[in-house]
Amino acid sequence: MSEALPDEVVLKVSPKILIGAAVCFAATGAFIWFASVTGPAPWAAAAIAAAAVAFALGAIRLMMLGGMWGGLRLRRDGFDYRYLFFRERRTWDECSEFKAEVRPVVVSSASDRKRIAIPDFYSLDRDELAVLMNRFRMRARGAAT
Repeated sequence: MSEALPDEVVLKVSPKILIGAAVCFAATGAFIWFASVTGPAPWAAAAIAAAAVAFALGAIRLMMLGGMWGGLRLRRDGFDYRYLFFRERRTWDECSEFKAEVRPVVVSSASDRKRIAIPDFYSLDRDELAVLMNRFRMRARGAAT
């Protein structure tokens, strides 16, 4: 890893999230179709409830896709993490070493004793993301990259 780090890296949400949303919306349509075909059968209400859940999951997955809804921006002085309506900004000095965990992807302890957890929505796997974030952190603290 001798190549120099850029001043900024922007990681967008992986297209896998879009595929998951498409599956959820397809399931919504299937459940609604099933409920309409079966008519007032006892399981029609369950099919409508399942459709509502599948639609909600698909909508959440779609919201994570947009640039304003999700993303990770690594900068020289820190990082911005956006997810749905939330935005977390941290400087590298506030963070301890980043470590890959099973889920969420990368965790670090902040100076305010809060745990920073970043899920695996990006095209990098969790180990690569932890290495990249640690390289930015070390550069900000004056260590060689």
